[in-house]
Order: sequence, then C-alpha cells, then structure tokens
Amino acid sequence: MKRKTNTLADLSPFVLRTRLERARRMVADLQRERDVARQLDQQTRPVAERTFEQEVAEARERLERVRSQIHRVREDPSNYRETLTLWGALSGAVAKPTISKHVARQLIDLEDEEYFLEVRLGYKRPPSALGREARAFGLRGLDAEWPDKEHVEWLASQPKFLERWPELQDGRFRQFMQRRAEHHRGIWDKPSTKWEHQVSDCGPIILYWSSQEEEVVRRIKRLSDGVAALEAALGAQEEKLAQLESFKARALQTERDLARRLRLSFIPSDDCPYCGNPIGTTARLDHIYPVSKGGLSTRSNLVFVCFDCNQKKSDMTLSTFVRRWGLDRGIIEDRLTSLGKEF
Repeated sequence: MKRKTNTLADLSPFVLRTRLERARRMVADLQRERDVARQLDQQTRPVAERTFEQEVAEARERLERVRSQIHRVREDPSNYRETLTLWGALSGAVAKPTISKHVARQLIDLEDEEYFLEVRLGYKRPPSALGREARAFGLRGLDAEWPDKEHVEWLASQPKFLERWPELQDGRFRQFMQRRAEHHRGIWDKPSTKWEHQVSDCGPIILYWSSQEEEVVRRIKRLSDGVAALEAALGAQEEKLAQLESFKARALQTERDLARRLRLSFIPSDDCPYCGNPIGTTARLDHIYPVSKGGLSTRSNLVFVCFDCNQKKSDMTLSTFVRRWGLDRGIIEDRLTSLGKEF
C-alpha cells in the first residue's frame, strides 16, 4: 500500500512549530559556520591562486621553448635530404629536400606538445569537444568519440560549423585528428606520440578552488526557503485555530445568554437535586451536561442547584461529579427525573 505523503497544510500546528524551531536552529548554526568558512576561504584562496598562476607561467614558458624548437628543426638544413623517386628520375624531375623520418617524428611530438600547451592555456579548444559538437551539429555515423578523416573533411566543408570550429582550417589540427582517430581505431601501426593521449584528455588550466562560504550560503538559502514555507503554513493553521476559538467563544456566549433568559422562566425547587440540601436564596442555574462539552441551554438540560454544588460541579459531567464527590447517582437521577430533566 502506497504511503500518503503529508503536505505542510496537513500538519498540525504543534508539528509545524517543532519543525520551524529546528530549522531556525539549523540556520543559526550555519550562520556561525559561515564565519568559519569565510576565514578558511581567506587562507586557501591565495594559495590556490598562486598555484594557478605558477602553472600558467610554466606552461607559457614551456610553450615558448617548444615553438623555438619547432622553428629550429624546420630551419635546420641538416634535417633535410634530397629524395627522388624512380619515376621522377626517369621523367627528369629535380630532387626535392625532404625531412628525414626520424626528424619528422620528432617534429610531430613537438607539434603535439605545442597543441597540448595551447589547450592548457585556453588558446585552443580540446579536440575531444569536436566529437560532442559534431553530434550536436547532426553528424551521422559517428560511433566513436573521434571523427575520422572523412568526418573531419565533411565538417570542414560546412560553413556554419567552421564558424564554431575555425581550427578545422588548420592543417596541423586536421592531421592530429586523423592520427588520433587512427590510433583510437587501432589501424595505425606506428606508436602514438608522446603527447597525443595527453592532448586527447586535457583541458584548460583552471583554478582548483571552491568557496566554502558560498556552499554554506547556498545551504542557508535552502533552509531559509524552508523556514519561510513553514512560517506561512503555521500562520495559516493559527488563523484557522483563531477562527475556531472565536466561533467557540461565540457559541459559549450564546448558550450563556440563552441560559440567562431561561432562568427568568424557571422556578427553583426547595431542595438541591444534587446534594438534597435546601437551596435557599443562593440558587444557581446549572447545565447538567456542561456547555464546554457540547451541552445546550434547553429546559431539559438546565436545573437550579445550590451555590456549593454549582461551584463543585463546574464544567464536569454528571457522572464525573458524582464519582468525584462520592454522591449517590441513583438518588440524583430520581430527583432530576421528577423535575423532567434529561441526563
């Protein structure tokens, strides 16, 4: 059986007050915790900022060195050798300088490290973002994180996508994406470069710090919203109670007014029907079944009694009154019956 979940409007004022007091205590505790968190933030933020600035400075310095190395490798004539294919020799072509395979591999490593540092410094976006945006753009058949050569060529031919990814116009970036896709699919027999996997998973350097005070403030905000909801619910419940109390007071006053009017038409008996003593001049009109418990001001529920019995009975029922004061219930009932009363 599914358990019914009570809303705040279904809860009693007592439960609402208990919850409200507990929520207010929690808010007060968090306010004190916020002061402590502020002091911690003042201590930890400068350390995190110095670490961040140091990482950025080291990355910039390394990027300058890598770019210098790339420039030297490309400009060094000893890294090139003249090559001529057999067909070129037969056709009379002139030999062209070509970079050696070993140096080409070194250059690829440097270019990948350059790209890695540019991503870390936020100059360029990480290549892993290309696959996500390609899917969002509507590229079909992309079953892996890395688009292959055909996918990259197709994306580079889309003007709208080029506006979002101008890197696709960079030949080195496209070559990197192609190499990474081939490694991802295991179709390239050469080992991956030193920096290739790091570039694939890297992101920009960020400030690894979060404000504890802000977290406490968010918790205070959530609790404060709960306190406001409890206060609103309690206010509504207290308004209902006030209306009920007002109605009860009016009903009691109406019954008392009616009893006073009926008193004028009643003739008191000589003896008190409760104790049997003479009433004398201290007769009081009593509700046999008390008004506070729903008794009505009718002839059958009103009877003259002595002052002492009226004070003793107060708002007790007849059975409680008889038991409290050790009276004979049978005799009292006979007396009330003879007077035409109901009890």
